[in-house]
Amino acid sequence: MTSGARLKQVLLLGLVLGLVGCKDLDIQTDGNKSEFRFASPVHLWVTFKGSAVGSEASVRWRSNRQGDLGTGPSITITHLQPGKHTIEVEVRQGGKKGTKKRTIKVVNDAPAVSILEPAANRKVGVGTALRLRGAATDTEDGVVPGEALTWSSSLDGALGGGPLLEVSHLRPGVHDLTLTARDRAGAEGRARVRLEVTNAPPTVTIAHPVNGQTVPAGARLRLRGSAHDPDARTQPQRVPGSKLEWRSDKDGRLGVGEDLTIDSLSPGAHTLELLATDEFGAVGKATVRIRVHNEAPTVRIREPGDGRSFSARAEVRFVAEAHDPEGGLDEGDIVWRSSRDGTIGKGRSVKTDRLSIGEHQVTCTATDRHGASGSARVRVVITNQAPTARITSPGGATTLLYTDTLSLEGRAEDREDGRLRGDRLEWTAVRVETGRSHGLGSGERLNVRVSSLVERLGFGRYEVRLVATDRDGAASPAATVGLTVQNRAPEVRIGNPLAGTTFTAGGVLLCSGYGQDPDRGRLLENAEMRWSARRVEDGAARDLGRGTRLEVRDLPAGTWDVTLTGIDPDDADLRTTATVRVRITEAAPVTTAGATPTSTTAGAPAGAPVSGLSGLVPGQ
Repeated sequence: MTSGARLKQVLLLGLVLGLVGCKDLDIQTDGNKSEFRFASPVHLWVTFKGSAVGSEASVRWRSNRQGDLGTGPSITITHLQPGKHTIEVEVRQGGKKGTKKRTIKVVNDAPAVSILEPAANRKVGVGTALRLRGAATDTEDGVVPGEALTWSSSLDGALGGGPLLEVSHLRPGVHDLTLTARDRAGAEGRARVRLEVTNAPPTVTIAHPVNGQTVPAGARLRLRGSAHDPDARTQPQRVPGSKLEWRSDKDGRLGVGEDLTIDSLSPGAHTLELLATDEFGAVGKATVRIRVHNEAPTVRIREPGDGRSFSARAEVRFVAEAHDPEGGLDEGDIVWRSSRDGTIGKGRSVKTDRLSIGEHQVTCTATDRHGASGSARVRVVITNQAPTARITSPGGATTLLYTDTLSLEGRAEDREDGRLRGDRLEWTAVRVETGRSHGLGSGERLNVRVSSLVERLGFGRYEVRLVATDRDGAASPAATVGLTVQNRAPEVRIGNPLAGTTFTAGGVLLCSGYGQDPDRGRLLENAEMRWSARRVEDGAARDLGRGTRLEVRDLPAGTWDVTLTGIDPDDADLRTTATVRVRITEAAPVTTAGATPTSTTAGAPAGAPVSGLSGLVPGQ
């Protein structure tokens, strides 16, 4: 084996052992450059410990921007895009792999662009043929070809391409013309020049009407005029009628065209304008002043006579004569209005029975189609007598109980409306003692539960009132009837103790009783049931307690009247009492040993059974 072959083998072995760390791999360029111009060749090769890697290794090159670049220990690339590239080389040898990265930059200058024509800030009339000329050079490509040159306007957008272009369609206004050049790498250069395209408005002439003319309202008026555009795109020309608009400072837009006839001008002074608009929106105008004269209609009221009075139920007929000098006065143009009720109707003749009570100033106004008005006025008075009401049932001095039903009947008459029914009759109950009231309902007949009255207003004396109201709001004097809702006293009964029973002092005196409110039919309880006792011998009084059942242990010897007082739930002053008389005796003396004492039940008479709550059934 030669020394050269041995050295090569050693290097390959070192490559295999060192690829894992990659620190001995390197990417080389001509002159060790890292910046290249677009389209210039870029020569890259890989070394290991300063020596070029041989063809025995598998080498692949890659760019982060363009992907795979090629294979082999050495490559030359001419198609790298402008910008920064991270070049990565991957070397494989004997199942081992190593990589290395290096950043290079590909630079590309944008083309240099110049506009040769037109000159900056030039002014040209609309429709003028304008020559656009320009050129561009590129550092990398040299002269930029014509197909890479494009012209555009800030107002009209794209205009075309090439180093020379002629346009005549630019719209009026200030244009920024831009020439854009694009090189092979896509870099763009631009040049701009500003120019103004001017547009003169059309000249306008009004042939008719003449300035200062007076026209009767409603008369047909002919409008004639024309306009010329001095700088149309091709040559001066007549503005078409569709671009001519007639306007009035009072009535607004009147119509379109060179020749127009109208009959709708409102009365008064008008400034008429004829506006002409060219194809680019420039507006020219001419004006004349005219006057439209209009006489107001005349009105005379024939019926009714001034100051007449009518009943509220009567139908009132209004009749007027109305005339317009220009003609064309319709029934809807004649309006009758009341100072109290507003609009009554329209037309030369109007009938109504709906006028409210009181004095009315009725005005008849005729308005022609041009807004001129004439009017006349008449005074009428509408009267209304109040209805009368009477209660036919119940009669006076009626007394009712809580459980009763109050039947009400009444009748009402009105001079204008006749017999009144339904909700025209309103019933009200008023409690005399408090003045509080409650609405009962409406109609000629009504049934009212007395219990509902008591729950709202309480027991006592009542005044029932009936008031009738006619359709015009007049109310009758109240018809009244008096009645009384009686509050009955409670019913009470003592179940224990029984009258005449004798008890032993110190024993238990069982007190039980029953009480009921006869109006609501409910039992009395708690504080509504009060027990007391009075000793007959000396008048000594004792309060025993409250409730339906209690036990008393401390009454001394003597004869006692035990009283149960029932208190009405609606009136604490309305009470009913029940009383039984019992006797309390001293306790029997203690007997000596061996003696047989006489046995009695505490609180009960000797030889008698103990009284309990048996038989206390409500209502007994």
